[in-house]
Amino acid sequence: MADNSWMSHPAWTDMDPEKKAVINELLMGCRGKKLNESASFIMAAMTMLRKKNLSFTKDEADVLIGEMAKGMDESEKARLEMMKNMIKNRQ
Repeated sequence: MADNSWMSHPAWTDMDPEKKAVINELLMGCRGKKLNESASFIMAAMTMLRKKNLSFTKDEADVLIGEMAKGMDESEKARLEMMKNMIKNRQ
C-alpha cells in the first residue's frame, strides 16, 4: 500500500489543481523506475508547467522530490538533488 501522507502537506493541499495534475502524472510515470529512466518524465513535467506559465514553489518542489526519492539508493538521491538544483537554476 502506498504512503500518501505527503498529500496532507500544506504545499500539496494549497497547490494549484493544474500543478497537482502534473505531479500526479510525473509520479505515476516515475513509479518503480530508476532516476535515469525518470529524467524524461521530469523534463516533460517542467516543460508542461512552463507552457502553462506555472512553476513549483520551494515547498512544492521539496514535497515532490521527497516523494520521488522514496526507495532510491543514496547515489540516486544525490543525483535527484543535483537535478533539482539544475532545475532551480533554470527558473
